[in-house]
Amino acid sequence: MKVEKNKVVTLEFDVYDEKTNELLETTSTDIPFSYIHRADKFLPKIEDAIDGKEIGYQTSVLITPEEGYGEYDENLLVELDKSQFDEYEDIYVGMDFVADMDDGEELDFIITAIDDQKVKADGNHPFSGKTVKFNVVIVDVRDATDQELKEGEPFFDDFEEGDEEYDDDGCCDAECCCHGHDRED
Repeated sequence: MKVEKNKVVTLEFDVYDEKTNELLETTSTDIPFSYIHRADKFLPKIEDAIDGKEIGYQTSVLITPEEGYGEYDENLLVELDKSQFDEYEDIYVGMDFVADMDDGEELDFIITAIDDQKVKADGNHPFSGKTVKFNVVIVDVRDATDQELKEGEPFFDDFEEGDEEYDDDGCCDAECCCHGHDRED
């Protein structure tokens, strides 16, 4: 089966900082990345590179900040009162959370420092400001279900539509979920 619009595509990839060659992220057969092709949820340049290809196809794709994760924005560094996290059982450096922005949008943040009274967090994607190289392998291609097309995201093979593990948005509650690595690419 070929990669084309409305197919669920499962990839394994390694992401490297193009300047330093540092490995920034990797998937594996245990936690591959799946998305619906041409549903505007993944990087267009990678979708273009694998469009029409089949399982086993491998390629490398360079993604500039403009093509992917944007420039690093100092305005997305915030300092919050620790009391704003009272609802959490535990907070820690590296923890991600979603914040409501003034414009009504939601933005993912990662905690970068914690002291007695303050929490510092960064709303930039970890790849912001970097040109990154994706080494990609297509490991599966299948038809998306009607429910997946409706939700715009694939479901795990371990779950079936209608299972109680799915939330109201049609996604399972698993930590790594079908959204990939940061639940919003």
